[in-house]
Amino acid sequence: MSDRPDDLKNLLMQRIELVSSLSEATANHMRLLQKSSGIDVLLLKRDSSAGSQLARQEADDNMASSQAAIDSLEARLAVIDRQIESNNNKEA
Repeated sequence: MSDRPDDLKNLLMQRIELVSSLSEATANHMRLLQKSSGIDVLLLKRDSSAGSQLARQEADDNMASSQAAIDSLEARLAVIDRQIESNNNKEA
């Protein structure tokens, strides 16, 4: 029973770290969105050069990778939140 406060403390510390990582990943995703939008503008100007097409594909790949990282962090955060809730229910 004396482990519960330490367990909760550890869970809350893990949650803080995950929220920080998620914030960083989201900021990076927003930068990728801005870059992607810039590429779209170039393509709208009919710049369909191989370099622009390659940049579009690279941007799409980076966005997919970034979204996968965010999804993973959100899933891990959900697990931690359930563990915190379970811990709190045991104490009640």
